Amino acid sequence: HHLLLPETLEKIVEICDLVAVDVQALIRVFDPVDGAVKLVSLKESGFHHVLDRVGFLKASSEEALFMDVEEMKELCCVVVTNVEKGCRIDREDDETVVIPPFNAKQVDPTGAGDSFLGGLVVGLVEGLDVPDAALLGNLFGSLTVEHIGQPKFDLMMLQRVKDEVHRMKKQCNGHSSDHDDFHARITPARFQDSLLQAKLLLNGHSCDRR
Repeated sequence: HHLLLPETLEKIVEICDLVAVDVQALIRVFDPVDGAVKLVSLKESGFHHVLDRVGFLKASSEEALFMDVEEMKELCCVVVTNVEKGCRIDREDDETVVIPPFNAKQVDPTGAGDSFLGGLVVGLVEGLDVPDAALLGNLFGSLTVEHIGQPKFDLMMLQRVKDEVHRMKKQCNGHSSDHDDFHARITPARFQDSLLQAKLLLNGHSCDRR
């Protein structure tokens, strides 16, 4: 049993202008007898026929082993994440672009992929180009691994990131962006106080990083 039914994805791509999909929802299946979770090849998943109408397909480096990235990038933009190494973007007729990571002390990787995809989509909605949107995804993925369980993002940090996103949009205004500059500007926004006094949130309680 899939987390998502093929007909559900077909309906989503029919009614939405742009769809970003986490491949985990397509290749993770549950054994109908004992409920065990396993991954299947994307070609055998029952979703392959829909993917030429998907805008972005996100996969972790482990999940990417269950699909042919070279084949998939002919159908949509493939984004492969690796927390410690950032992510890479594979698109048709384009060279692979590697997006740098943010330094993070990993406590719990749960939800990092969801946060990455959320940051990517927000960046695209805000009008950033794909590499900058992916950089925003890396930012939120790195923040998530520093929390145990559900992350609680500081509102001041979110506002600082939002300000930098808007600044980036105005700066580019149709021109190619300086990704290294954007990375440098949003790096301090990761921290609530300063680069030297970064905090972790553990079960909703703040504690100093050690």
